[in-house]
Amino acid sequence: MLLKDTGFRYALFIFTGLVFSEPVLSAGFIIPESSVEGVALSDAMVANSELPGAFTYNYSSMLFMEKDQLSVDLIGVAVDTSVSPLSPNIETGPVKNKASDAILPSVYLTQKISEQYAWGIHLGVPFGLETVWPVDTFSHFQSTDTAISAGGAVAGLHPTKSSLELVALSPSVGTKINNDLAVAFGIDYYRVINIEMNSATNQLSGDGDDIGWNLALQFHKARWSLGASYHSSADIKINGNADIGGLGIVSASTQLSLPDRFQIGAAYKFTDSLLLELDIERIGWSEYDQLVLTSTGGAIPAGTVFSATTNNWSDVTNLRLGLVYQWSKKTRLLFGTGYEEQAQGDESFDATIADADRYMMSVGVVYESDNSFLFKAGYQYAWIDDRTVNGSDYINQLATSGGLDSDANGTDAYNGLYEGHIQMLSIGVSKLF
Repeated sequence: MLLKDTGFRYALFIFTGLVFSEPVLSAGFIIPESSVEGVALSDAMVANSELPGAFTYNYSSMLFMEKDQLSVDLIGVAVDTSVSPLSPNIETGPVKNKASDAILPSVYLTQKISEQYAWGIHLGVPFGLETVWPVDTFSHFQSTDTAISAGGAVAGLHPTKSSLELVALSPSVGTKINNDLAVAFGIDYYRVINIEMNSATNQLSGDGDDIGWNLALQFHKARWSLGASYHSSADIKINGNADIGGLGIVSASTQLSLPDRFQIGAAYKFTDSLLLELDIERIGWSEYDQLVLTSTGGAIPAGTVFSATTNNWSDVTNLRLGLVYQWSKKTRLLFGTGYEEQAQGDESFDATIADADRYMMSVGVVYESDNSFLFKAGYQYAWIDDRTVNGSDYINQLATSGGLDSDANGTDAYNGLYEGHIQMLSIGVSKLF
């Protein structure tokens, strides 16, 4: 397997000054937590303009912030998930997903040009994935070979490591329509640093990029504030190399479809010390319908399909609630809770992502020093709903397709009880000027 590096990757390391680890699975493969305050408030921030980290959820909030800022946040993510295989897999008890913990950077800068205009830029990690299943987790792949005399072709489809390393650079500009309403527009440049989709005998590694756009608005009136933010979908063409069993290393490509994201929310300030916000988020996961791996030429004719998997995910609606309490002149306490809906249906279940509903609780603190530095910390715990998978008969599917069907999604090859939890610990500093 060959890995491809780009000058962008090294420039990114220099820019952030941070060690970038592989991100790990969130709901779907989105990572909505984009600031320390976002972690602490379970991402209920689209109507907020009092906290620096609100900018990463609503770029128009910079027009209502009292000061400009430069912020650097680190979000640590630890995932503990497992599957207990069920028949026709060998029932071994829990098998742990061996994904690595991750440290995700979020760097953002805002500056007012005048009372009416402002600009900002955000570098973050909105999507990511790492799932690592030991090679004998789903034994039905091996037993299916024997049942249909496939000569090892099916056993080689056993998923092992799936990972996605992606960053987004989002510059934006905004203006105040009047004293109460501001809007912002920007672009989202997505860069896949590396994607891996590996099985027992096949490996793929590649990179790619694409550009989307975003639009945000925020409205303030008396004790109320309303906010909305939209990020368009994107289709990233991945070019790289595939090590295909029996064929060797070949040039290959696929397309990674990212969903559009819409978040709307309302915040009410009950007192000068207490603010409560409720947000609703819509994620267009129906964009993620399939993954097709094809040859780009060389020894294998261009356009030859190596594999095709059907995802057919559904759009989802997520709910978020956050509370900000001004405990003292310099200290704010943050509390949050939320619910994120699974996008992956049973008919196309895929263990490389193993999506499920999740619920979260979160806390945090923001302290402002005398020299206009804000020191921030947040913690979030998310429960992943237990999910029992009982898919269709994979052997029958293979026989019907003449033994050539490489798509195991939604079949009993992945039968099992999936469970786990996610923890996030974040720290950051903001300089106000």
